Amino acid sequence: MLESIVVWVSIIFWSCIACVSIYGLTCGRDGRYAYFSKIWKRKEKQQFDFYLAGPMRNYKNKNKDMFLKVATLLREQGYTIFNPGEVNDDALTFQECMNIDLDAVVNRCANIAFLPDWKQSLGSNAEVFVAFVCGKSGYQTRLVKKGTEVRLKRISLKRYRLPYGVKKKK
Repeated sequence: MLESIVVWVSIIFWSCIACVSIYGLTCGRDGRYAYFSKIWKRKEKQQFDFYLAGPMRNYKNKNKDMFLKVATLLREQGYTIFNPGEVNDDALTFQECMNIDLDAVVNRCANIAFLPDWKQSLGSNAEVFVAFVCGKSGYQTRLVKKGTEVRLKRISLKRYRLPYGVKKKK
């Protein structure tokens, strides 16, 4: 029970951070956004077809290889992609990355695409929850033909519930 409360509090917290981050992207507490703000200003007006959501922490190289592979394959199909693996600097904290990522989900991306194992990631769950609240469409990615092609399968975010494994009281 305590675990489910912690998850919900985290989701609400990150949802609020997404709204607040819109106004505070360039004012990091120790100036660490200086590098990032240059990148963000360039992409500020750009709208993306998809935001890539997937696990990063506790993966080798923050799972950037999988993010890059899927982003590249989707770009070859003509989509514009916001890839957090390309944008988030290793010097940023988890909270700072989530500020950037949730702002992108809310304001820059029309849809959200999920990488494999996204359900095991707190950050991905927060991103998906925010996308659901904002009325975005969700797509599961699947690599086919030995990883040389990616397919998108639309999934309903209306069926999305948190936290996983916690049964509803009847």
